[in-house]
Amino acid sequence: MTSELVVWDSHTDPVVTEGICYRWMGYKEDQNIFSLLLYIENHGERLRRRYLSWVHDLGEKKVAGKKIVDHLELEEGFSYWWMTKIAEKSPWKTSAIIDAIRIFALEEIILELKPGKIILVGGDQKRNDLFRDFCCNLDIVFEWRKATDPTNQIVKEKDTIWQKYQALAAIKSLASHVYRRWPLRLKKNTKAWMTDRSLFLCSFFFHLDEQKANIGQFYTNYWEDLHQLTKELELSENWLQLYYPHHFVPDAQAASDLIDKINKNSHSEFHRFLDSYLTSRMVIKVALRFIKLNYLSWRADKFKEAFVPQGSSFSLWPIMKTDWMTSMTGVTAIDNLLWVELFNAALADLPPQKKGVFLYENQAWEKALIYFWRKHGHGELIGAAHSSVRFWDVCYRSDPKTIKSKGNNPLPIADITAVNGPAVLDDFFQMGFTDRQVVSCEALRYCHLSKVLQNKKIRAKADTRKVLLLGDYTSANTLSLINTVKDARTGMPADVSFTLKPHPNYSVDKDQCAALGISIVGGGIGDLLTDYDIAFASNTTTAAVDAYLHGLPVIVMRDEETLNFSPLRDRPDVLFVSTSEEFLTALRDVDTTKKDRISGNDIYYLDKNLPRWCQLIALS
Repeated sequence: MTSELVVWDSHTDPVVTEGICYRWMGYKEDQNIFSLLLYIENHGERLRRRYLSWVHDLGEKKVAGKKIVDHLELEEGFSYWWMTKIAEKSPWKTSAIIDAIRIFALEEIILELKPGKIILVGGDQKRNDLFRDFCCNLDIVFEWRKATDPTNQIVKEKDTIWQKYQALAAIKSLASHVYRRWPLRLKKNTKAWMTDRSLFLCSFFFHLDEQKANIGQFYTNYWEDLHQLTKELELSENWLQLYYPHHFVPDAQAASDLIDKINKNSHSEFHRFLDSYLTSRMVIKVALRFIKLNYLSWRADKFKEAFVPQGSSFSLWPIMKTDWMTSMTGVTAIDNLLWVELFNAALADLPPQKKGVFLYENQAWEKALIYFWRKHGHGELIGAAHSSVRFWDVCYRSDPKTIKSKGNNPLPIADITAVNGPAVLDDFFQMGFTDRQVVSCEALRYCHLSKVLQNKKIRAKADTRKVLLLGDYTSANTLSLINTVKDARTGMPADVSFTLKPHPNYSVDKDQCAALGISIVGGGIGDLLTDYDIAFASNTTTAAVDAYLHGLPVIVMRDEETLNFSPLRDRPDVLFVSTSEEFLTALRDVDTTKKDRISGNDIYYLDKNLPRWCQLIALS
C-alpha cells in the first residue's frame, strides 16, 4: 500500500516528492517515477483482450430491456452499432481507444498499490471526471492539479466547441458531400457492369500509378500483381471505387474524367465510383435516419450507464462520450448513413457476382458492403487484409464472443478473410475464426520484398556509416525523427551521416533538413537499402520491415504520446528509443545487438506468382 499515487498527464517532467508517480505520456522511468505506456507494453496481451471484451460487452448491454446492438438496428439483421467509432475500434480515428487501455492499466496498478490518495496532474475535464468518480466509488481521496502545460486547456476548448455544434457540422458535412461529389453521379448511356466471368473488387481510388493512369490504364499499389493475375485468369473486373481527393485527382470532376478515360481504354475491366449512385432521394433518406439517431442520442443518460466495464469501478463514458455522440449526431453519423444508402443502391444495381474482394481494415463502410452484398444475392465475399497488422491494431481484432455471436444483429463478417502472414493467421484463429473463414494469401503490397531478399547486398565497409531515416505519413512522427537527430548532434560520432526518405504523402521542409545536414532521397525503398548501413524508423511505418528483412540494423523512434505501433514491435533485435540520448546509445550498440533474424515468409507470404490468390479468386 502506498500513501499517494500521482498520475502525471502533462508534457512537463514530473515533480514528485513522495508516493509513486505514473507518467500518462512517455517511456522514461526514474526511481519512483514509472511509465504507464511501458506498463501497457509489458502487459499488452492481457490489456488488449480486456479492451476487446469491453467493446463486445458494451454492445450486448441492455438499456430499457433491449441490447444496444438491437436498439440501433437499421434493417433486419443489420445494426448501426457495428458502424460506430466504438465498434470500429480504429486507433487512427480516435485517441479514446488508447486512453481506455491506459485506464484499464491504471486500474490494475491502483488495485495493487491501494493508494490512500490519487492526484491527477494535468489532463482535461474528461479525465478529471473519470478519476473523481472512480475515487468516489472506492473511497479514495482525489485531487486535481492543473499543469503549467497549456495544451490541455486547448484540447478542452476544442472538445467543448465540437460537442456543442456537431449536429450543425453534420448537416454541413452532408451538404458539402453532395456538392463535392455530385459530378460523380451516373450519366446517361454509361457503360454497363461486366457480366462475363466477372470478379467484383471494392477499393480506394488511391495510390495510383500516375504514368499508367495518364494513358488510360488502371494500376494501384493496393493490389500490385493481382492486376496481372486477373488477366492471366481471363477474368473481367467490376471495380467499385471509393473516391478521396488527392494531388493526382484533386476533385470529383477530375476523378470522373480519369475513370471515363480508363473505362474507354479497357475491354476487360469496368470502374464505377460508389458516389455515382448519389441521388436527391437518397439524401432525404439519410437526413431522416440522422434525425432518428439524434432522437436516440437524447437518451444518452440511459446509455452512459452501460459504459462501466464488468467488474470495474471506472466508467469509460467521459472519454468515450465524444466517439459515441459523433457516431450518433455528428459528421461520422452522416458518413456512415451515406455508406449504407450508397452500398444498398450500388449492390442492387450490380449483376449477380460469383465472387467479390474488398480491402479489409474493419472500417465502418465495410459493414454496409458485407450486409448489402448478401441482401442482394451475390456470392462469396473475400476481405483482403492488405496491410501490416500491428499488435495494437485493435481494429482488425474482435473478442471471440463477437465472432461467435448468434444474436439478431451479428457482426457482418466476410465469407473469407485473406491474411498476408502467418502471425496474422494465428491471431484470427485465436479470435474464433475457422480455417474455412480465414486463409493465407500472398501479401500483394509487399511482394516486392521477395526481390529485396533475393538481391540482398550488404554495403561494403566505408569511412562513414550512413543512416537512412524512414519517415511517416504524419508530420509529428517524421519531425520526431528529424528533431531527435538535431538534439543528438552534439554527441554524434563523426563517422555518421543522415539521409531522410519521406513518406510520399508528407512534404518535408528541405531547408530545415539541409540546415541539420540531413539529405533527402526519393524512389522505391527496395532500391535504396543497399546504400545504407542503419535504418532509423518512425513508430508506425512499414518501411521498417523492408529494412529489417534486407538485413539492416533497425532503430525505431517511439511516439511519446501513444503505444508502440511498429510492425517490428516484438523483434528482440530491433532497438526502440524515446530520446536523443537513447538514440546515441543505440547508434553505439547497434552493431553489437544480437541478430536473430527471421525470414521474409515468417512475416509475409511473398511468392510473386500468387498461387494462393490464384486458387482463391478462380471462377471455375
